Amino acid sequence: MNDLCGTWNFERRYSRASLMSFFFIYMSTFAGAYLYEGDIWIDGMDERTDFAFTDMQLNNAIFDRRLRWKNGLVPYQLGLAFASGEEKQIIEEALRDLMAKTCVRFVPRIAEPHFIRFARESPEGCYSDIARRRKNDGRGQLINLGIGCETFGTVQHEILHEIGFFHEQSRNDRDEYVTIVWDNVVNGTKNKNFNAERTDNLNMPYDYASIMHYEENAFAIDSMKPTIVPRIRGVKLGNREGLSLLDVEKINRLYECSSPTIPRGSNEGIRWTDENYAHGCDFPGNDLSTVKIPGRNCGRTCESTHGCTHFTWSKSEGGTCRLKQGGKRKEDAVKVADSSVVCGVVKPLMKRTIDWNKENWAFGCDFPGNSLTSVEVAGAQCGPTCLRQEGCTHFHWIGGNCYLKQGEKRKEDAVRVYDNAVVCGVVVPQAERAIEWKEDDWAYGCEFPGDDLSIVKVSGPDCGPACLTTPDCTHFTWSSADGGTCRLKQGGKRKEDAVRVADDAVVCGVVPPLSERAIEWYDNWANGCDFLGNDMSTVTVSAAQCGPACAQSQGCTHFHWQRGTCWMKRGGKSKNDAVKIHDNSAVCGVVS
Repeated sequence: MNDLCGTWNFERRYSRASLMSFFFIYMSTFAGAYLYEGDIWIDGMDERTDFAFTDMQLNNAIFDRRLRWKNGLVPYQLGLAFASGEEKQIIEEALRDLMAKTCVRFVPRIAEPHFIRFARESPEGCYSDIARRRKNDGRGQLINLGIGCETFGTVQHEILHEIGFFHEQSRNDRDEYVTIVWDNVVNGTKNKNFNAERTDNLNMPYDYASIMHYEENAFAIDSMKPTIVPRIRGVKLGNREGLSLLDVEKINRLYECSSPTIPRGSNEGIRWTDENYAHGCDFPGNDLSTVKIPGRNCGRTCESTHGCTHFTWSKSEGGTCRLKQGGKRKEDAVKVADSSVVCGVVKPLMKRTIDWNKENWAFGCDFPGNSLTSVEVAGAQCGPTCLRQEGCTHFHWIGGNCYLKQGEKRKEDAVRVYDNAVVCGVVVPQAERAIEWKEDDWAYGCEFPGDDLSIVKVSGPDCGPACLTTPDCTHFTWSSADGGTCRLKQGGKRKEDAVRVADDAVVCGVVPPLSERAIEWYDNWANGCDFLGNDMSTVTVSAAQCGPACAQSQGCTHFHWQRGTCWMKRGGKSKNDAVKIHDNSAVCGVVS
């Protein structure tokens, strides 16, 4: 039965609590109430349920700003189960930590009509409401902390629901970052705990380390196998230790404020470099992971590791780099006797710059949301694929998948992400893209609409020559449709008349007017030319025999051959008297 219901260890639920919570959900639905995403209490009598999951959401947060707590002030009340003892201390510590890092304030309730209430109405399950109710029933909004739920991280997780946040994997763009293994999810695709909702992501990067993210085996049939797989290998999903840096940023963005100023401490005796590292110092505790690498790579590894904010490296530990979480500052470092030990901090993700190249793409960035479609291509092909896709204005590449996106985004709208192998970019709007002409007056990704003279089935390189040899053809377009379609056109268009198209495989070009085309002579003969008039006689011979036939014929000074007939001519014409014709298989020449 436990396998059927899932272990829910990511919410610090025990197997008995899991079983009873599922039973509770099932029974409650008859009254129009249920738990959504495992721990969000939706009351069927609440007027918000009509739009609870359409108009409410923003990032993994509420969309309707009326449901925020006014002025960021949240009154709270502790039930009898938490009126004293260690559990009370844990709740108050969780609230103090939130206030130290964000601008949301929690105050003991006096008589406020809207408040949150920590209680144990059910001994099984950890669940809470979502955002501030518009109607007041006088009982407050319940955070139920069942047995096993009274831990620092779980309390903060439920508080974030109350101030307006859904789970991170509910984002509408989550499929760009994680894969849901539906075959291992309890009830499969019918399990609403894994729904991706319609969201506006506040232009925030996806946060694998969020306190609001499910663990990898959440709601698993087989808890030894994952239900959520990150597209970046080795990334740990979620945490119940405390807020991630991006959690803090999201809260402050939702409530349109900034973090409180934290007073600086003292780190006397530690000499910091411009790169924010120093020798002979340490940051005790808060280890995220360890890796054995050269000291010079420890900071870079921290920068590219989700959740890492500071680090230490020790030669005496065999070159161990300890990646750490928790947002420590240089002032928090402690002096150690071993000068070979290195400690350092990295810039918060949201403050790191994005280095754009000339082609308008960069590493380590993303444009959250607005996906149009996705294709599996190499990173170098993601931008060109976007150029060819109608409506695509920007893109994001991660783990072999190119996400083509729509909407008017600029480079300034990109957000920094931890993984420097990820690529994002923008493309110039189609109407503004320059057509890059080749020396032979043709280009990719352009077209001349209308004015079709005829259509021939030839390969791309043969379309221009076909136009050159077709009377009245002045320009052309070629596409790969139907195995290669060359549209020969008339009307004397110029390169400036071409229009840009999304498909870079389309070719367009112009040919010079017949009178402006040069004749390329080989000794005394050339292709595609004629000497008008002065015919002396004709003879049926091959092109190669037309010149010798003229030389042997008394009075013949020049000749013209076309389609098997050799016209021998008189009058002493020179090469400068020849005229260009469309038929390049024709030959003209002079004899000495």
